[in-house]
Amino acid sequence: MVICTVGIAVTLRYTPSLDLELAYKGGQEAWASGHPERVVSWISTPFLGMLMAIVSRLLSVRVATDLLTALNVAIVMVSVGVTWKQLLARVPRPFWWATLVAALLFAPTVSSILWKQFNILVLGLAVAGFLLARQGRSVGAGVLLALSIAIKPIVVLVQLAMLSRSETRKSGIWAITWIAALNAVAQSFLSWRAQSLQNLSPFPALQTFLDRPVIWACHPENYSPYSLLCRVSGGQYYWWQRPVAAAGVVLLILLAVDAIRGYQGGSWELFAFACLLSPMVSPTAWSHYQILLFPMFLLVAYQFAVNGASVIHWLALAAAYGLAELTWRPLGTLVGGVEYVLSGRHETMGTVHHVMSVAQFAQYLLLVVALTWFYRQRRPTATMLGSG
Repeated sequence: MVICTVGIAVTLRYTPSLDLELAYKGGQEAWASGHPERVVSWISTPFLGMLMAIVSRLLSVRVATDLLTALNVAIVMVSVGVTWKQLLARVPRPFWWATLVAALLFAPTVSSILWKQFNILVLGLAVAGFLLARQGRSVGAGVLLALSIAIKPIVVLVQLAMLSRSETRKSGIWAITWIAALNAVAQSFLSWRAQSLQNLSPFPALQTFLDRPVIWACHPENYSPYSLLCRVSGGQYYWWQRPVAAAGVVLLILLAVDAIRGYQGGSWELFAFACLLSPMVSPTAWSHYQILLFPMFLLVAYQFAVNGASVIHWLALAAAYGLAELTWRPLGTLVGGVEYVLSGRHETMGTVHHVMSVAQFAQYLLLVVALTWFYRQRRPTATMLGSG
């Protein structure tokens, strides 16, 4: 209760609109001209452009910010409440309390709320859609999964993973169908606002997605494998690095596919791996995208507790979580917070970037932990968290 109270108070008192204001400006331009991409900070979907255009006509940016913050906090509280209620009778009480505190203090979640991001909503829609797919409700699952992608395409591998399994293939097909339908509606809206049939084409939005991330290609705040390779070998080789990094990501995906071979389409193992690997596919992945690591953190910790794991596995999992906790942007970093307490000095952006250069390895360490665990535990059928 104390953590929840303090956390809610901090998030509600942190009032800058930040990333939502950028989306709001894109929405204003979408309404005015049908071209949200004219806003230089716009790297979003036509569907979000349509939504923010409508929002900009109905709400001020201040009210929209407060509503998004309240929605994000509500989604987190409900999700944590429902999940840990299910865990209560399944795990030892010390583990239950420890993971509950870890969930409430997960830095990428806090960062998503403070940045006024859509990540929590998008992940919530993906989880809800996957739950419906597990129940065989394919149409509803497709709608929710499509909304997740249409608003912000960061959970991009879940639909593809579902297509790979016969149990969830129908839901995956419905999701892709709905994605096309939602995009068509959004392009029609933007064409109406632009008074031009040329705006029915999705290619300008796609070109924006391809071109604008280049300016962040080697930035230390970019957690993408593409950016990591760029910083290691130098930005002058970026266009040659992209296929190399893409090949590396594909290899990681294939390792994950092999590790959970035989697991059913409705298994949380499939969902957790899809979430964990999704940020690696994108050329741009900010620290708050690490919220997509949470399903794997929870799943692996649960399986460690139920099935028993070595000390090395527990230490590696704790280290991955510790790395994810280092960055509390936009507030700063954990290292900077300790430095301020001890010396009274505020951290510099140089310190922030150095810490982030280390924190980004949380995703890779967690992937190693998950791969080694599931290769050891490989069996014909999956034990699913929440099954039955």
